[in-house]
Amino acid sequence: MLLLTLCGSAFGQEVGKPSKAIFYEVSSPRAKIYLLGSIHVAPQSMYPLPKEIEDAFAASQVLNVEVDLRKDGGTLDTPANQQAAAQKLFASPDVLYPAGDDLWKHLDKETAGKVRDWCKKAGAPDDIVATMRPWLVCIALMGSEFASLGLDTTSGIDEHFLKESTNSPKTVEQIETFDSQLKLFESMPEADQIANLKENLNEVDNARAILQKMFDGWLSGDEKEVGSDDSLAADPATDKAFLTDRNLVMANFVEKELKSGTRAFVVVGAAHMVGDDGIVALLRKRGYTVTRPDVNWTHRVPLSAKQGR
Repeated sequence: MLLLTLCGSAFGQEVGKPSKAIFYEVSSPRAKIYLLGSIHVAPQSMYPLPKEIEDAFAASQVLNVEVDLRKDGGTLDTPANQQAAAQKLFASPDVLYPAGDDLWKHLDKETAGKVRDWCKKAGAPDDIVATMRPWLVCIALMGSEFASLGLDTTSGIDEHFLKESTNSPKTVEQIETFDSQLKLFESMPEADQIANLKENLNEVDNARAILQKMFDGWLSGDEKEVGSDDSLAADPATDKAFLTDRNLVMANFVEKELKSGTRAFVVVGAAHMVGDDGIVALLRKRGYTVTRPDVNWTHRVPLSAKQGR
């Protein structure tokens, strides 16, 4: 990403004062559960998280996450585990184009030119990128740009708590699976894949401002801001599959934990928590008491300066 100057920049959360986060306490007659909205990529400077969040995790018996990649050989914090996840990804027949087909045959001239320009800036071989379907190119593009800012999945909120659970007696349960999430992308209509790719290519130059806004919203607990960019596709059916339907699955999972009496700590993407169809609203509609505990940040969280290009 070609970014604005970041020197001295810091996110907008209050330091040393009680504030809110995308963090909730859900109560039933049998149990108390904590919900934390995750950002899946983050700077290491995010940590430590507020004591109130870490204490809630420590007091819980179970950690629930969207996907526990340890079930596929480990978390993403080592090259070997990252390679294992990549091998599993590329084993699917709907990730790469078959022989005789390629990305350029599916893009208009302008979009193909923008992809090639990004390849040059990012140092990505365009012959390799050409084998990828548009949804994977979009992920590769954003992953590369996140990395240039010091953001990566190994510092994401969910990954942080998976690491913390490794040497604890907590049970870890995933709500979804790697395969189920992969199928969401594979089943996306090609028109939506290309539309999302075009949108991301057009936003590359403004990525610094976009990420700043996203982190400001998360760190300050601004539910409206966190939910302001939750549309994932031009096709309403695809948007429903990626967000609304999954919110319902996650809310049902949380309700199961509440009924079982389990003290659970649930970490899923922040966009799933908020909005009229979010997990929090669904649980409130079912009669559960949902509150937002105060948290206290002890430090500001700067975004790394642009690396390299």
